[in-house]
Amino acid sequence: MKRDTKFFAIASAVIALAVVLGMIVLSSGVLSLIFDPEPEGYWLLRIVGP
Repeated sequence: MKRDTKFFAIASAVIALAVVLGMIVLSSGVLSLIFDPEPEGYWLLRIVGP
């Protein structure tokens, strides 16, 4: 029983973290990078890329 609740807590924390990261990535200009390719919008690619 404890193992199930611990797994559920970890899983929900991971899902919440993924949702927050997804919202941050979307709000930090990925859509504007796609639809309005400004040179200053490529900072995300510089961070992610090599």
